[in-house]
Amino acid sequence: MTQRATKLACGIAFAIVMTVGIGQVWAAPLIINADAADRGLRDSDQDELGNGTAGATSSVFQLGEASDTSTSEIRLWIPFALSAADRAAIAVSPKVELNISLSSATLVDDFDVDLYGLPDRTQVVPINSTYEAAGTLLADSAYTASSPSGYATFDVTAFAKTEAAKTDSILGFRLQADPATLPNGDNDWNRYIFRMSEHSSEPPFLEVAEIPEPATLMMAALGGLACLRRRG
Repeated sequence: MTQRATKLACGIAFAIVMTVGIGQVWAAPLIINADAADRGLRDSDQDELGNGTAGATSSVFQLGEASDTSTSEIRLWIPFALSAADRAAIAVSPKVELNISLSSATLVDDFDVDLYGLPDRTQVVPINSTYEAAGTLLADSAYTASSPSGYATFDVTAFAKTEAAKTDSILGFRLQADPATLPNGDNDWNRYIFRMSEHSSEPPFLEVAEIPEPATLMMAALGGLACLRRRG
């Protein structure tokens, strides 16, 4: 075989190995859907303390004003119950991303939405104090008046790893208005609408990246070495 033909054959073989190998090096990510206990958290008397929850059977739920003339605020609670396999995958994953779908936004020029992680949570069902519980700011102005509808992705790797390592913990997130004082009582809805887990085709979910598979990494590496050797 001529040198040119050898190089051509090697190039084709290398391309095949890399196509097959690289396509399998990164396993499909683990998808964890939010628990159906995601809820709206309501402060109904303007004291910045939670008074109740809502949205148990809704496919979407609002964040912002509780009604067009209300001075009450609604935040969103998004919990993830974790299995032992989920915890193990998160522990070794290079990246964990939270995905939340925005349905629409109405008259929200005066406020953004921040994303918080709530540490040390052990139950998916929200309680009134979930509204004001101290949290870890994960994304400042996660949503603004210019945010497009559909899924947005947030890197929550550090928070997810810390919480998943705790016995019996869940991953709990809260979306809330920033600033806390909304443009209330103006006879207009000022709100973001997010898709929830119940009855929705676009529920919140975690995407946990898998680490490379050693066998396919080796296959790709050997293919490259073989080509380099032949070309030499």
